Amino acid sequence: MNALFMRMVIGATLVAGFALSGAAENKLVVNATDGSKSNHLLSDVKRIKFDGARMVVSTAHGDASYELGAISKLTFDLSTSANQEVAASLGDLSVAVSGGVLTVNAKPDCAIDLRLYNMQGVAVSAVKGSGSASIDLNPLAKGVYIVKANKKTIKITR
Repeated sequence: MNALFMRMVIGATLVAGFALSGAAENKLVVNATDGSKSNHLLSDVKRIKFDGARMVVSTAHGDASYELGAISKLTFDLSTSANQEVAASLGDLSVAVSGGVLTVNAKPDCAIDLRLYNMQGVAVSAVKGSGSASIDLNPLAKGVYIVKANKKTIKITR
């Protein structure tokens, strides 16, 4: 996987993780290719910086530096799911899940192209709206889904 693509995927994952963070038990988990694992409480994380081929996690306890090529998996261990009430801000869009319904809001006359993909990359739902668009997640199988609203991406678990 090329470094730019990896940085984009990690960056999108980080945005989603920080946007959904709230409780102190939520953490960033970095799995290395050598089998080691590092946990960072999101409440302690001040900044995540990409510097060339490295990712630096700055916390209240100091910095941890990782070579991007040595990261096998980067995840957020969050205590949220699509069945709980969750809200996130993605710049000019706000994303919320309440009662199993995913809703994306924007400025009143802003066009929204909302798409939901399964982990195989297959679009399972797509809607367009002006100012707001919603997808009912309740009929979907439990699992991980990628939400794409306009050019913003977030990962959710149902």
